[in-house]
Amino acid sequence: MTFAELVEQFLLLRLQVASAGEASVPAWWPTTCLTTDAALDFKHLFADAAPAVAWQLSSQAACQAHDKWLSGMDYHLFRLPEGLEEAIYHTGLQLPVAQAQQWLTEKTALATVTANTTPVTGPQRLGSSADLLSGAALPALRACYGAAFQGGVQVFPYFTTANADE
Repeated sequence: MTFAELVEQFLLLRLQVASAGEASVPAWWPTTCLTTDAALDFKHLFADAAPAVAWQLSSQAACQAHDKWLSGMDYHLFRLPEGLEEAIYHTGLQLPVAQAQQWLTEKTALATVTANTTPVTGPQRLGSSADLLSGAALPALRACYGAAFQGGVQVFPYFTTANADE
């Protein structure tokens, strides 16, 4: 997987988790940025930048919710190693409107992930930052969040720095 593909996969997963977190009952974070009503409001205010604004606002709320559960030294879907985080941010801002709208239609895909595990509430360590940078973390993240949303529990998967595993 190329770095650009890795960035896009993390961006799409963020969108899916942010959307599912807003739609859960109870909601994982107190935003409704990725709803149809919000999309209309953002479109009037931000024109073509509306999808990026909605995604950024929801992602920030998700980041804060994850940070409350995790140590400041851990990485999670909404706070990744610096170079990856910057690439996701810039890619998200430059995402063509058509692609952003296509991804928004895929935002419920986590509901169809086959959950082979029983969801665990709270923090769950999935690996190290090396797994994030190699892309190996993506399937584990999808499975973890998918099981949680299907099971109705809140889970906060995280990754430690690579040298913490040594």
